[in-house]
Amino acid sequence: MVMTVVVAVLSFVPLLGLMALAALLGFVVEVVQNVRSGERHPLPRWDNLGHKMTSGGSVLVAGIVYNLPLLMLSLCILV
Repeated sequence: MVMTVVVAVLSFVPLLGLMALAALLGFVVEVVQNVRSGERHPLPRWDNLGHKMTSGGSVLVAGIVYNLPLLMLSLCILV
């Protein structure tokens, strides 16, 4: 729980924020995989941060691409 709070606080720093968000999304991906496989304790450890950032980075990019039309529309309305 403490590591999740630290990663959430780091998300306010611009470049570190994207890396922290990718790690947090990677943690969520591992939780979903553990629940799907039926593990008794589905919360993973924060031991392999590079793997979490890699798997969470793809989810982050997919979220940005998915929301790109809404972002462009919002920018057009703002201008």
